[in-house]
Amino acid sequence: MRRIEDKERELQELLSKLQHDVGPVYWYDTVLSTMDVGFEHSDAADRTVIVADRQTRGRGRYGRLWYSEEGSLYCSIVLTRFDIRLPYSMIAAYGVYRALMRHSDRVKLKWINDVMWENGRKISGVIAEERRQRTVIGIGVNLNNLKFHKKIEMTATSYRRETGECIGVAEFLRDMADEFFSLLAAVDKDGIERVMAEWETDASVRGRAVRIVDSSRELLGTSTGIDKRTGALLLHTEEGDVKVYEGSLFYR
Repeated sequence: MRRIEDKERELQELLSKLQHDVGPVYWYDTVLSTMDVGFEHSDAADRTVIVADRQTRGRGRYGRLWYSEEGSLYCSIVLTRFDIRLPYSMIAAYGVYRALMRHSDRVKLKWINDVMWENGRKISGVIAEERRQRTVIGIGVNLNNLKFHKKIEMTATSYRRETGECIGVAEFLRDMADEFFSLLAAVDKDGIERVMAEWETDASVRGRAVRIVDSSRELLGTSTGIDKRTGALLLHTEEGDVKVYEGSLFYR
């Protein structure tokens, strides 16, 4: 695990031009997981940004492995000032979506915390974990990689694969941080409900027939939106209305 100081300086300079406070920047060649690094930094300041060229044990939801080859964005943002009630993974995924929309309108926001290409293939995933008096948000965005592990070859994609164009990792991280921190500022100013209402609209989730699968059950119904405070999916089923906080969503 070696720090890449020239990339750190480049990213720090880009982030310094934003109208937001940003913490220290750490950029490594290879790590197990940027989230692990975020928790291991005992003195990490609020909004510390941790980036790696490659992860060997990057993780997604439910402990799944996030395959992390060079050429794309693998980062974590450490929050030491946070509100445990806020759905940070959804807010961060919204920031990724809005940053990608600066480059293409062919991306889709998907509950809970994914961004998909218009063909249904996954381009980004976000998770958030809270422990040791901090929240660490892990973000993976497939930007420039063309090859994928055989387990996700048919379900994942990248910006470069779909468009033939590359996006600078540092430049995209700047755009994503700008969107994410702008969303956090909007939450502080106007409350989470306004941001989640915009999330709901951009995700086009209302009125969709869906199937939700988690480790213990399968639910079929029609989405009536999301809870504007928690981000839970509001689902109308034959048995009645329910709030769904976890699970994988499939449109029917």
